[in-house]
Amino acid sequence: MEKDSVIFDDMLKLKETVIFIRKESIKGNLVAKDSIAVIAGIEEGEVEPLLARMLDFPEFIELKRISDSEGNEYIYSGSEMTDRYVEILMGLKNKDMLKLIAETVRYESKKYPRPTRADLFTKKPYSINLEELRELLDSLSEESDYRDLKFTEASNGTRFIYSEQYMTRFYATKLAEWYEVLQYETP
Repeated sequence: MEKDSVIFDDMLKLKETVIFIRKESIKGNLVAKDSIAVIAGIEEGEVEPLLARMLDFPEFIELKRISDSEGNEYIYSGSEMTDRYVEILMGLKNKDMLKLIAETVRYESKKYPRPTRADLFTKKPYSINLEELRELLDSLSEESDYRDLKFTEASNGTRFIYSEQYMTRFYATKLAEWYEVLQYETP
């Protein structure tokens, strides 16, 4: 009977941890592996076996692990948060803002294809203040790793960034004009 109680208690801790991870993912937050001991009410040494046990259950298959540049590990729910969003969060944690901006612009230029509004990076989850963003964008052209990133403007002055690996200047400029001006003028 005592063994059944221990198994039930372990399952309860496992389920509560998974629910917490899913709720945090819905909010757009990653859960640090280091915080799981507190969340589950277990010892530090029990965290890894708990996480490994999650993989034994098909209903928890969407849980994913990722590490930042310093080796800190995080867990999130892949059904509540896209991998692309997690890449953005990891870029923010790694504090390499130029790389994050470049990856975002290249991703949008290739995937959609579309130029990226420069002021996107002032909004969540990026939340870069305007002055810092100006400095970052000014330094883009100085870095050899980012030479493919170019700027264009719509006729209303809105600045866009695109990657010439995936888009021509002509195409990026026409799309910028469409997004900012023409779509609102066309009935």
